[in-house]
Amino acid sequence: DFFQQKKHRNKFKDGSTPPPVGQATVFVSHAWRYNFQKTMQALLEYAKLHPDSYFWFDVFCVNQNVTEELSQDWWSTTFQSNIRRIGEVLLVLTPPV
Repeated sequence: DFFQQKKHRNKFKDGSTPPPVGQATVFVSHAWRYNFQKTMQALLEYAKLHPDSYFWFDVFCVNQNVTEELSQDWWSTTFQSNIRRIGEVLLVLTPPV
C-alpha cells in the first residue's frame, strides 16, 4: 500500500514519521468526467517524485453537486485566495473517455 510505504520511507529529522494529513502543498486540477483511477494514478506518480507533497483534491473538499449554492463572490475571493496559498498546481489531463 502506497501510504504505508510513504509512512516508512519519510522521516523527520528527529526520526518521527510525518502525518498522512497536512497543510496542502499541491492543488490538484482535474475534470470530474475523467476516469477516477487514472486521476489517482497521476497523483501517485507525482507523489513518487515529490514524496513530501500534500494534495488539495476537490473530490474530498468541495461538493460539486451543490456548487450552484455558492456565490460567484465566494469562488472569486475565498476559494481563489485559499488555492493561491497552496502554491503549486498539478494539472491532470487524460484522453477523452
